[in-house]
Amino acid sequence: MAYNTYMPLKRNLTALLLFFAVTAFYLFTAPPSVTTGDSGEFITGACTLGISHPPGYPLFSIIGKAFSTLPLANPAYRVALVSVMCGALAVSLLFVALHMLTGSFVAALLAAVLYAVNPTVWSQSIIAEVYALNALCTVACLSVLLLWRKTGETRFLSLFFLLFGIGLANHYPLMLLASPAFAVLIGPGVKRLPARAYLLFPALAAAGFLLYGYLLIRSRIDPVLDWGNPDSLGSLLTHVLRQQYKTTEFGGTAGVLDKALFARDFLVSILRHYSLFVIALAAGIRASYRQDRKLFWSLLLLFTANSFGLILLLAFSYNPERLSIVTVYYLPSYLALSLWVGMGIQFIEEQLKGRVAAVRTVLIVTCCLLGVSSFRANDQRGNLLAYDYGRMILSQLPRDATLFIEEAGDESLFTALYLHEVEGKRRDVNVYDCFGNVFKNIYGEGFTLVNEKSEWYRRRRAVENSVIARAAGPVYYLVFSPNDAVVDLPMTREGLFYRVGGSAALPSFWERTALRRVDHKRHDEYQEREIAGVYYYLRGLDDRQQSPLFFRAALLRAYDVNWIINNIGLEYYRGGLYHEAAAAFMNTLSLYPDYFSAWYNLGLVRREQGALREAAESFEKALLLNPFDRETMLEIVDINWMLGSTARAGELLAAQLKGRATGEYYFFSGARSYRKKELRQAIGEWEKAVIASPDYALCYYNLGIAYRDAGNVRGAKKAFEDFLRLEPGSELAGAVRDALATLQ
Repeated sequence: MAYNTYMPLKRNLTALLLFFAVTAFYLFTAPPSVTTGDSGEFITGACTLGISHPPGYPLFSIIGKAFSTLPLANPAYRVALVSVMCGALAVSLLFVALHMLTGSFVAALLAAVLYAVNPTVWSQSIIAEVYALNALCTVACLSVLLLWRKTGETRFLSLFFLLFGIGLANHYPLMLLASPAFAVLIGPGVKRLPARAYLLFPALAAAGFLLYGYLLIRSRIDPVLDWGNPDSLGSLLTHVLRQQYKTTEFGGTAGVLDKALFARDFLVSILRHYSLFVIALAAGIRASYRQDRKLFWSLLLLFTANSFGLILLLAFSYNPERLSIVTVYYLPSYLALSLWVGMGIQFIEEQLKGRVAAVRTVLIVTCCLLGVSSFRANDQRGNLLAYDYGRMILSQLPRDATLFIEEAGDESLFTALYLHEVEGKRRDVNVYDCFGNVFKNIYGEGFTLVNEKSEWYRRRRAVENSVIARAAGPVYYLVFSPNDAVVDLPMTREGLFYRVGGSAALPSFWERTALRRVDHKRHDEYQEREIAGVYYYLRGLDDRQQSPLFFRAALLRAYDVNWIINNIGLEYYRGGLYHEAAAAFMNTLSLYPDYFSAWYNLGLVRREQGALREAAESFEKALLLNPFDRETMLEIVDINWMLGSTARAGELLAAQLKGRATGEYYFFSGARSYRKKELRQAIGEWEKAVIASPDYALCYYNLGIAYRDAGNVRGAKKAFEDFLRLEPGSELAGAVRDALATLQ
């Protein structure tokens, strides 16, 4: 594609004005304090020069530290300014790159503004996150390469490698995904470079990447936030290579359907946002292919690698929570699309010279309408929901309390981290993260990398029980279910928490709390919906008279949060509201088809409704998701036994339920039935017991007695003979032989 007249002064002035305009819009919609997601963690990492989750993001932390010293508002707002500035700079550089490609101010400006008002781009440009900075690094690298291609000056290529290395120090996985696009633009041009360039360019890239050495230096100083404790070369490499996430990101069981659904949603988001600009997008793709093949392949690689490539690489099951995680990875893809759109607008104007004004009017109006829509979705003014939730967590605790945060979500952990360590709230309270990632790791070196569940729980149990024994004040857990805790003492729920030992001491918890924006009409962020759902769900548990009202409020706001819908379904089930319970579980499964608990609970409901075959199907689906869950197996065995499908029941008992523990379960169940004179049921339970534990002699004795009482002589003889085979010298052997003699 031929480059048009170069007008640096006018272009640069326009870029500067665009930067200020976009900055103003982003600032106008920015939240006043900490938000959900990783915001609290990144703010803490910046303000304390700490180490964030893998790979550590040293570039963001260093820049964020500089911004945190500004005399503005609060620390959270200051660090979020990093994203605001990076987002606005990315828009301005995109405009410059587009003008270099098209020579058209209107085309470049429209496409750049279209990128700026993209809902995902906007959302990431007003919070403390790393994706706006990554987008800036990406578009900066592209712009410099375009300058190099235009001028042939080696200094621009040198600047590219330095910028690329610096970009690696922010979010290197996304920068590496963009690297094939950069390589295509560089292409054979490197053959004409002097020999020293082959040493200089890698050195420049390495200079930027060496910012990861910051993690090693800071970890040895023991900062407040020291995720992974990368204080040695080995632990640093483990942290940077994201070894902690290898099972999360690549060890899942996502299938072709999951990936197809992610791809579908991505394509739908493109059509929804670009609207009429899709025509310009198609025209730009065609124009770049015909006029500058190298640029076309570069943009195609940038687009696909950061969208479909990621979808193929990540082993994420498709559900609303995962969708909110994956969507933010697409920003480099939107950059490629915007470049194509700009080229497409120029191409259309060239083809419709007589109707340029009309075309521009339509596109400007469309862009404004899309901007209004994005504004409504990203207007975070006054959004203090996450801040209030974190404040509620800390403020309600008694003096000198100890709090363990376990499986309660990033919106709890990271917000509490920010308030406790940066704003200094409730420093009398000892707060621990049960995963050992943030706050002080009390579980020992290497705990964050323990994948074996039994070892993980063993270490937790030993450490947490020791802390509880030494605690000067009361101990609390912030956890979705007390069953997830590992303490040996009983736990009582108090508002948001479960207190270890003792009785409830916070009877007026909800009267002393307030969450601003909890009743907001629409929470666009998944974790905000979770906070609102938790608030109303727990209030419903505490106020039984108003629980139907609170549960409905929770379901309305947390409509796609699986565990909240599931737990409310359980409350309906326990209250005998089987229709409502089934609806809740089925709603959960429509969004999370691989959610084990919902399938299991739906089976319980169907069993109570008398729909045994449907119950069996639900339990079987639960068993597919968790093949070794004992309770699910027992339910399937019982239902199949009632349905007369003894083959399936026997298969499970013989193949998977062997073991004394399972035999004892049915042994005592049969004994209870026998004492109630429920002879037939007792025989059924003891028959299952001997299948599950063929060497459990006492079960054969009981079964023989029950068969004899029921008049089944053949069965009684067989059971007594099996007992004597296993325990010929037992104290009961004489009585068994006498019983056999009476059956002859």
